Amino acid sequence: MSRVRRLALIVTIAATAALGAAACGGRGGQAPTPKATPASGTVVPGTAVVSTVVPNTPFPQPTITGNHVEYPSKGYSVEFPEGWTVDSNVLAYAGVTADAFFAPEEVAGLQPSISVSREDLSEALSPETYLQEKVKTAQAVGAEGLDVQGGSTVAGREASILNYGLTRDSVRLEKREVIFVGSGHGWVITLTIPPGQGETFYPLLEAFLGSFELLAPAQAAPTSPPG
Repeated sequence: MSRVRRLALIVTIAATAALGAAACGGRGGQAPTPKATPASGTVVPGTAVVSTVVPNTPFPQPTITGNHVEYPSKGYSVEFPEGWTVDSNVLAYAGVTADAFFAPEEVAGLQPSISVSREDLSEALSPETYLQEKVKTAQAVGAEGLDVQGGSTVAGREASILNYGLTRDSVRLEKREVIFVGSGHGWVITLTIPPGQGETFYPLLEAFLGSFELLAPAQAAPTSPPG
């Protein structure tokens, strides 16, 4: 994937996470300070490797077996689409972290992706309150045609969906954010695709969400990377 297309995703995640952390009072309400850069390890499913632990980086890494990701330090596991690649820690702020899963090819000049972001909450927030904060964040980053849907569940938690358009680096994006609260964290699972590609990629997102599991709290570490 071209650097421009990957940057469009990372900039969007970073802006959303930074604004969200400030809105939700993360780290005393201060905007987070960048602590880590994207990890270099990327695992391609279908290779001869049966199970791989991505090499050490400033933040703990997942175990990837085929198209299954086990991430005890972040408190989740998930099955990602066949042929996609994993880029862990595309964002790692104090209190906010994100991992991305990329489609194998660009579509209409954009690399479709699904990202998982986890945000430490400074207080117990209801799903409704967390959703309201994320709606404000989407509006602040220039969301177009914002549509809010309720009635979903992820890992047994009440979830809501935000659909909107966004333009970054002259690239038009369509985003579907699935928002929920669980295990003391705020979670946002985001599908980013070119306009008009929902029929192809929404089923992949649904399968991703259906496989997403929150691991036991004792297995999950705080978000902030060491040092």
